[in-house]
Amino acid sequence: NITDSPPTADELSLKVNMNAANGVLEFKTMQDYSNGTSVTYTDGLLVNSTSNFQIKVRSLQDVLQSTSGNSIPVDVIHLPLVTASSANQQISPIVLGLANQTLAKTNSNSKNNKTYSYDIKYFTLAQDLRLINAKSDNYSTTLQYEITPQ
Repeated sequence: NITDSPPTADELSLKVNMNAANGVLEFKTMQDYSNGTSVTYTDGLLVNSTSNFQIKVRSLQDVLQSTSGNSIPVDVIHLPLVTASSANQQISPIVLGLANQTLAKTNSNSKNNKTYSYDIKYFTLAQDLRLINAKSDNYSTTLQYEITPQ
């Protein structure tokens, strides 16, 4: 006879908000090339979780590609997650690439359902010759976010 109820399953959900789903990092002036540029999508990533988790990201292509055939290596883009309440989380910036890279981890003893809100920030470094020498065009890639329990 089974007298206890089964353990509660961990629940995880990850949502990329519409404002961040089609992110745009623009170079409008020469200073953007000289100093680097950045864009932040406030509350771009929302997580609901009943357990510890980690968030990973990867690019599905190794280049930023334009419709006219021009390309730039995807590793010109850096990506940290930013949150106001990072007390129980490890958050490190990564350089975009094909491999899954950890963006954030939680470390909490709580089993309560919690909501986490992250700002997604994309940025480039100053004086990156790959960007300075790139042809003026619209470039894109596809990012894949993944959440797994810890």
